[in-house]
Amino acid sequence: TGTLGICAAKYVKEVVGIEIVVEAVENARQNAERNDLTNYRAIAGDVKKVVEELPIPDVVMVDPPRSGLERETLEMLASWKTNKIMYISCNPYTQVEDCQFLVERGYHIKVIQPVDQFPQTYHLENLVLLERS
Repeated sequence: TGTLGICAAKYVKEVVGIEIVVEAVENARQNAERNDLTNYRAIAGDVKKVVEELPIPDVVMVDPPRSGLERETLEMLASWKTNKIMYISCNPYTQVEDCQFLVERGYHIKVIQPVDQFPQTYHLENLVLLERS
């Protein structure tokens, strides 16, 4: 639905949200319109293919499925050498593996912040801010 990108849009020049689920992209577009955002763009498709047509971003925000980021996507992120990566995850195990991959390629962890969005359960969201060393 574009929630993360829409929330960030008022603080940045442009947000490009990429989602493989077409219905989620349509919802994101509607939500951006409802919030009068002109700097938010939602694109449907596979991240690895869509980003080939975009300039390298200053900041990347990822919120992958529980399985984490695919190796090819991690390699692409590392090759961009973007300044900051915000990695949001509901699975700390795959997040640790993915962040270790990025640390080995020149990033360092600046902030780790767990968020208990699901009280009385063992589930949580974890935010990690990585910066280029």
